[in-house]
This record gives sequence, C-alpha cells and structure tokens, in this order.
Amino acid sequence: MIVLDEIRYESHDLESQLQLSDISIFETATFKAKIRYRSKIKVARVTAVEEKKDEILKLGRRLAYDGYNFCLKKMAKAYPKFDIEVLENIDFSEAESEEFKDNDDPEDSVAPTDL
Repeated sequence: MIVLDEIRYESHDLESQLQLSDISIFETATFKAKIRYRSKIKVARVTAVEEKKDEILKLGRRLAYDGYNFCLKKMAKAYPKFDIEVLENIDFSEAESEEFKDNDDPEDSVAPTDL
C-alpha cells in the first residue's frame, strides 16, 4: 500500500512537471509569435513610408513653397510658449473672417465702457 501511494505521488509530481513545461512551452511560443508580428508590423510601416515617400516629399515642398514653415517659425519666435500644433486644429468660418475688413480693429467694435 505504501508503495502504491509513493507511485501515485510520483505520478502526480510528474504530471505537474509536465503541465509546467507545457505552460513554459506555450509562453515561449506566444512570445515568439509576438516578436514575429512586431517585426512584420515594422516592415509594413517601412514599406508604406517608402511607397509614399515621393508623395510625402511633394507635400513637404508644396507646404514649404506656400510659406507654411516660414509662418510657423515666425509664430514660434513671436510666441515661444505657444503650442503651434493647436493652429492646425482651428477652423475659421467665412462669416467670422469677413466680419472685419483689413483696416478695422476688432477692439473698436466692442461697445465703449463707461470710465
């Protein structure tokens, strides 16, 4: 009976070791898959950039030609603490831009305050 208990104990011990080895094999396989997919994603990104490189360069030249970079640099000098990326998110409607003529001062249109 004691021998039978020892055999059962060893059997359970071996089963638990097998389960642990199966888990480590599974973890290793998932890690390898993650690394493989990461490298595939990086390759896809590089390929996409290479394919669009000419279009990106043309857009950059067009923006530089239009004075976009010059305008951003001037804004950065004038307002060093201002986040220039905020300007890209601002939309102006035509009604707002036509409200004042070039020579009008928006401050003049405000009702005068009593002093």
